Amino acid sequence: MASEKDLREAAQAALRYLERLDAAEAATDDVRRQVIARLRAALEGSVAPQRPTLPEPVTLPEEEEERYAIVRDALGPELLRLAERSNLSETFIVGRLVGARAPFTLTEVALECFGMPNKHERERIQLVVEALERAGLLTRLDPAGTRWSPPARTS
Repeated sequence: MASEKDLREAAQAALRYLERLDAAEAATDDVRRQVIARLRAALEGSVAPQRPTLPEPVTLPEEEEERYAIVRDALGPELLRLAERSNLSETFIVGRLVGARAPFTLTEVALECFGMPNKHERERIQLVVEALERAGLLTRLDPAGTRWSPPARTS
């Protein structure tokens, strides 16, 4: 059986790779096979002979990095940590909420993010959306506060 350290290293390597897949458009199949082989070897009890070569970290365009920074500032460290603990990632917040192409409701976002959200998950999404609204990154479309949209962009 593989040691806990080997399993942890393999899982961390896989996680880093999968995170980079989200950011990169094309990852090589060879790297993917290496990661799978390393995970399988760690789980089966033998250490993989070679560490996978992960793709270079993807750098975000300045505009995209600026959007992430603005969202981080709007949420603050406490709310950002609370959101991430409930699997509401920064990437999801920037892409789905701030980068929305159409108006959305909290229910739609909660279902998309959590499947069947409980009251705590719905409350966390509400807190995030309201913080983004206060920062001017989202606009409330109705007085009841059920629909939001990014502010109209002028170019």
